[in-house]
Amino acid sequence: MLWAKRLSNVHDMVEKHNKPVLAGKVQPDDRVAGEFLVRLFPPGSRGTVSTAVCNKVVLPRFCGMVVRSADTVMASCLPNGHITNTNTGTLVEIRKILSVCCGDLHQVAMEADTYRELGVHTQTGLKAVCVHQTKVILPATCLIRKTILLPLQEDGGHQHCYLVLDFMRPYPITRSFSVIVPIHLKVHDMVMIMGDNDQQWFGQVVDCNCVDQERSIRVAFYIQSRRRQECYERESRHVDKVSRRSIIGLAKGTWTNNGKEWIPDSAWQ
Repeated sequence: MLWAKRLSNVHDMVEKHNKPVLAGKVQPDDRVAGEFLVRLFPPGSRGTVSTAVCNKVVLPRFCGMVVRSADTVMASCLPNGHITNTNTGTLVEIRKILSVCCGDLHQVAMEADTYRELGVHTQTGLKAVCVHQTKVILPATCLIRKTILLPLQEDGGHQHCYLVLDFMRPYPITRSFSVIVPIHLKVHDMVMIMGDNDQQWFGQVVDCNCVDQERSIRVAFYIQSRRRQECYERESRHVDKVSRRSIIGLAKGTWTNNGKEWIPDSAWQ
């Protein structure tokens, strides 16, 4: 079993050994039934079985991404826990991350609850699911990708229904609406701002901590330079307050002239 006390040490171990590495506190757990061990080890495996439980693991196939208990993931199995070789899989919520040893053999596994599909949500086009509460134990190699669950508000009074945001899917999904991805603004970020009459402006974030109903930020506006048309320079020393709702997105570009002028990438021009 590979284990690290801190996450800061895990990624070097994953890269060196190319095996799953447990992170954090590990505790013995002998409640894994023998019937489940058949799925974790080759037929006829013999030896003393020992099981430990942990909250975090880093898997080589996920390029250093940390998988935690309570994560929802797509797993290559059927709702009854039967392992398959498909990339579509079943949605499960990880309850425990298990380290199981049988003699000289070792497996990292997941104890998880499955979700039942309800179909496609009409308004969003996302897959809708509800808690199925069938417990399964799967080897960590069955994990395909992480997902995010969004509570379904219009569930007809039923609880525990969710929309699946399958953000790590390897294939695009065609939708009839635009997906808006929130951004976490920081001081000095350059942003594109939608002004009056749909006029667009460049601004540099000066303060993100305004407390008001509009959740505003303070920006310094940048206008096109008269000397160099491709450059933008600060309009004045004045700082304006703008609503976050008017921000279109982050603007990419390059600073020149010792940080006094800014050249946007061609996509923003």
